[in-house]
Amino acid sequence: MIRVLLIGDTSWPEFRPCIRLLAAADGVRLRRRASIVAAADAPSEHDLVLILQRYPGEHRAGDLDRLRRRLPLARYVVILGSWCEGEVRSGEPLPGVLRYYWHQWLSSAEEQLRLLRAGKNRAWSLPPTATDEDLVLAEVQTVTAARGRQAEKPDAGKDAPLLLVVSRDYAVFEWLRAAAGLWGITVRWHRCGAGLQPLPARTAGVVIDVERDGELPPRHLGRFQPENGGEAPPPIVLLMGFPRWHDVNRYLRAGATAVLSKPCALRDLERILVPQLRDDAA
Repeated sequence: MIRVLLIGDTSWPEFRPCIRLLAAADGVRLRRRASIVAAADAPSEHDLVLILQRYPGEHRAGDLDRLRRRLPLARYVVILGSWCEGEVRSGEPLPGVLRYYWHQWLSSAEEQLRLLRAGKNRAWSLPPTATDEDLVLAEVQTVTAARGRQAEKPDAGKDAPLLLVVSRDYAVFEWLRAAAGLWGITVRWHRCGAGLQPLPARTAGVVIDVERDGELPPRHLGRFQPENGGEAPPPIVLLMGFPRWHDVNRYLRAGATAVLSKPCALRDLERILVPQLRDDAA
């Protein structure tokens, strides 16, 4: 059981799906406090402290230090709203915490909590003095340990599950094609704006790189369906730069499986796509 202390304004629209995810997670006992000050005034033992931050400067570093003295063994994670996008450049981020934008948290929280319950989350076990480089290395070790010694798989040929990559940038396709060696799938590139042929029945996933506003109206997601009209449509993942809540909400309602921010972690994309791709390959 993970004891989670949730701090901040839970009514903020961007944070609502994050809270629903926490409430539905297995093995999580959730307690809420309105502010860091309130949490420090009435401390209790917790394994994880999640701080919701709507805008830069909402929480004071001094208050966090006081809470950390009360809960020295807890892990501290800040979930950031869209207004915090420039905080690292022009603001004063809270020290000694792991930072996730709200859309990053949605794509990775279940896996991070699962690893934490199993005692295998290396990144979340680092001390507050860890550098960004330490965090990157720890997350790579976590992914490597979870994957084990998985060897690169040869392309399974024309009958292999197909991942369609829709992008103006060929580099996005090359990046995903490199990952396909581990996933055991084939990858096809489709340039945005070009005519789209009906998708083969073996299409098991679609990744769409949205470079600018209005490039892909949500109603057009219906084009990315297999030609056989099977019962289960493939997962559709959109990659966007600094997605806003209204963008994410519109695409999810139109049928997208997930919207990830660019640059996204390959492991987050893998969590969404690979289970479906492996099911289709079975």
